[in-house]
Parts: sequence; structure tokens; C-alpha cells
Amino acid sequence: MDIIEIDTEQRKVNIPYGNDVMGVYHDKDVRTLKFEMPRYYGEYDLSTFQKRINYINAEGIKNIYIPTNTWISEDNQKIGFSWLIGSTACGASGSTSFTICLFLTDENGDIVKEYNTEVTSMKVLEGCEVDSGKVEPPYKDLICRFEKLVENTKEEFEQVKKSVSDSKTKLADAVTQKGVPTASDDAFDTIAENISKIQSGSADTKAEVKETMHAEVKETMHASVRDVTDADLTSVASVASAVSLMSLEDDTSTQGAETSEDIAEGADNAEQATNNTEHTENE
Repeated sequence: MDIIEIDTEQRKVNIPYGNDVMGVYHDKDVRTLKFEMPRYYGEYDLSTFQKRINYINAEGIKNIYIPTNTWISEDNQKIGFSWLIGSTACGASGSTSFTICLFLTDENGDIVKEYNTEVTSMKVLEGCEVDSGKVEPPYKDLICRFEKLVENTKEEFEQVKKSVSDSKTKLADAVTQKGVPTASDDAFDTIAENISKIQSGSADTKAEVKETMHAEVKETMHASVRDVTDADLTSVASVASAVSLMSLEDDTSTQGAETSEDIAEGADNAEQATNNTEHTENE
């Protein structure tokens, strides 16, 4: 919409031809009217005045709007402000009338100077709101958002499950490379047993294997936030124990202890996440 010019001398708000429609019944915050007027009125600089729009809709309901978006033109000769049309202004079909009010107050908040335009009217067209008994419940939008959240959560869970599977594959490959054949689809109990079978090799070799196990098991535990049962937690914890035992013959026992603590912490987190997930699904 074009800028609405205010004639400060005639006190008129000049609505551009063909733009006299404010909105349709029940509109809310979808249209903004922009006003401009000369900055100076006689000896007064209107840019220093506070601005207010007083209006009344077709049902006689009165309200005010305080513009927050104001500006001064590049040549400093005009001031401008905007009015975001709310639900009260379009609360009834017919005409909404308004005046532009600018004023100055003293230190006590009393108005000492005030400028007003004449009354201007704009149309609010008839809408087609249905009876209240047929309106969709107000929680409909909330349900849609919840359904979208569930959909997104399912996608995230699928990514987590894939991450767990990938980590388990790396874990099995690491054990296999050290001479104990282990399949990626073996249970965690089996993987833990196979880790304990890695007996040969130097302390450095064992430390290397333990470090690999540490990283993979920790990643698996922290990623496992869905489809984790008590048995799963016990099985993965057994992997942690097996990894920790590998450090008994070298100086990496401290790391082994850290591994057990990390796995225990991961198990607690996974169990809590599982409980939270089940609680959410039950609700």
C-alpha cells in the first residue's frame, strides 16, 4: 500500500484512491498502514511528540495503538510511523474510524501540547467466520506440532540406531583383527567374551586394543538412547569390564578405570533416556 499522507494544515488523513479497505472481519496483524506528515507544524517539531492512534470499530469498541516503528525522512522534513492492524480494529464488518494524535507531556506525565487529525474511516469487509460450535478445537494446531515433533524424533532415533550399529561393527572388527573372530551381529555378551580371549601380545599391543575398545564402547553407550533393554545395558557393561581387564598387565590401569566409569555413566544415561522415552510414549 502507498504511504498515507497527513495534511497537517487541513488535519486530513489522505487515504490513496482505491486503498480504503482496512481488512476483512477477523483479520489480525497481517496489514500495516504507513503514515507520513510534515515534521514541523508552526514552531513545533512533531518528531519530539509522542504518537497515538485512537480508533473505534463498527461495534463501537474503542482502543488505541502506540506506533513503535517511527522514522524521519532523509531530508529531515517529514516524520513517519506505522500501524499494524490488529484484531480489534477488524473486529466487526463495516467501518473503523480513527484519528492521529500527537502530544507532549511534562515531567509529571500531564499532556501540555496535543495535535489531532479529523476522523478518518476505512472499510472492514464482511468475512465468513463459522459458528463457534463448528470451529476446530484451539488445540488442533498444538496437535499438529506434536505430530511433527514425533516424526522428527523418529528420524533422529533411526540415526541413533544406525550409529549404534556402525559402532558395534567397528568394535567387532577391532576384536577380529586381534585374532578372535567376531561378527558385527554378535551380542554384546559375546563381544565381551571374545575381548577376554585376547591374551597374546605385548603390553603395548594390549593397550592399543584397549584404547580402541574404550573409544568404540563409549561411543556406543552414549549413542544408545532407544531400544535399550536392561539386558542390553548389562551386556554392554560386560564389554566395559572386559576392556578394563586388558590393562592389568601394563601401566594403563588408570585408563581402564576411566573406561568402566565412562561405561557406567553411559549405561545410566541410556537407561534414563529409555525410561524417559517409555514415559513419553505412555503419555
